[in-house]
Amino acid sequence: MSQETDDEWDMEGSDLEWDKDEESINQRRMELAERRKEIAQLSDEITHMEQIQKQELENKQYGSGYYTIDRDVLEDIEEIITTKTRRYPNWKKFVDESLKNMITFWQRPQEMVSISGKLWKDMTDEMKQEIKKNAPDFYYQMDENFGLHNKVATTVSGIHHARTKLSNVKFQKPENILYGYYNSEKKTYHTDVINETYNRFFPLKLLVTTLASMIHKTINVPGHTEWVGYEEFSKEALEFAQEISSKLKKIKSAAGRNERISTGLPIGYPHQTNPDKIKTSDVRFLKCFVGHKGATQVFAGKPVHRGALNETGLVYIREKNKKLEITLSKEGFEFYKMKNPIIDGIHDINKDNGSFKFKTNDEDHVESKAFSNEEKNFIMKNIIAKFPLEDKIVKGIVSDMSNGKEKNHHEIDDIITKKTGNGDEYDKLSKEVQDKIKAYRMATMGRLAEIGVVNWEIRKGNSGNAESFYSINTK
Repeated sequence: MSQETDDEWDMEGSDLEWDKDEESINQRRMELAERRKEIAQLSDEITHMEQIQKQELENKQYGSGYYTIDRDVLEDIEEIITTKTRRYPNWKKFVDESLKNMITFWQRPQEMVSISGKLWKDMTDEMKQEIKKNAPDFYYQMDENFGLHNKVATTVSGIHHARTKLSNVKFQKPENILYGYYNSEKKTYHTDVINETYNRFFPLKLLVTTLASMIHKTINVPGHTEWVGYEEFSKEALEFAQEISSKLKKIKSAAGRNERISTGLPIGYPHQTNPDKIKTSDVRFLKCFVGHKGATQVFAGKPVHRGALNETGLVYIREKNKKLEITLSKEGFEFYKMKNPIIDGIHDINKDNGSFKFKTNDEDHVESKAFSNEEKNFIMKNIIAKFPLEDKIVKGIVSDMSNGKEKNHHEIDDIITKKTGNGDEYDKLSKEVQDKIKAYRMATMGRLAEIGVVNWEIRKGNSGNAESFYSINTK
């Protein structure tokens, strides 16, 4: 073989070796790339496992990131949001707010009252009554600051329309009426005098106004009549009177304590007032003016329901399906539709927050006249005249002062003593009878001053002590 041939062979062999080395390198590169990929995957898996392990450690300490609500708990939540409040559109909102509130309670306890205030208006009456029973101070504070008191605003804003609408209603006396009072001695369903605890007429105006507003609402519902539930009315009437009373107490008044329009009304919502005093005031108002609770009394085989509203004949009360119902009488509607200086003077009404203002003079004093002349005449002819002895006492007092002469409370006591047939002089009566005459005088003269028949002034008398003096009101 020639030298040239050998050199060609060697060169060809070298090429073959080179090709084999290049193939080996490429294969090695592929293997290394695959290895790097496996290492990267393994690193990701390790990172993922570390994250899972970290989450598991956190879950052991703080609980799972997802919480399963038990079926019975979810059912309770559904019942709350569907039957007790419209505050939450769904159970998720309920749970979300509940968690946020609890976090706030623990983290920022100074905001607890504010949170409770936001919840207050949506709480059920049952919840509030339970709070009232167990924590009365807290209840009255919350109700005053966060309660929605808009009974006056909604009632007065629609009073013109209600008066017009109810003018077409025939308020007829039912056969199964509950009488207002039974005099067992005379066997009649009226007492001789207006009970001394019914010391003012203005509460009656508020009551017929509340009742008329409720009737106006119910007659617009298909299948409903002019009768409303007595318990529901009692609750609405108390709230209406409380709002009026609260507002009257917060503004200036030129009237003395003997002429205050708020006399006879419940206390209302004063800040830091003794809860027992508020409760006593509410009970007294309901018992005296709205009517006694409990089983209906029966006299001479007929049912009787005590209370100023029923005794004065301004309403009809009946029992139906073992529950009491109430509506206006013809006279009650007549009294209601008469414009009143206080109620019809209310303005700047905001039904959303319940705010309103009374008509006041330049000195920011509220109108001191509780009744119009039309209302005064109605009370004299349609209420006082129903009670024979009351009518006799009133006429005697007015007659004795008709010459313009002022009389003190001792002289009024003597007039009442004569008219009641107890003799000529108050001082000669027994202590028991004297106390009774005094109670008559205080109630009767308070009512006459309220409707504008007499003037009542309290000043120092001959004895050096404060005494009451009365005269005919000529205005």
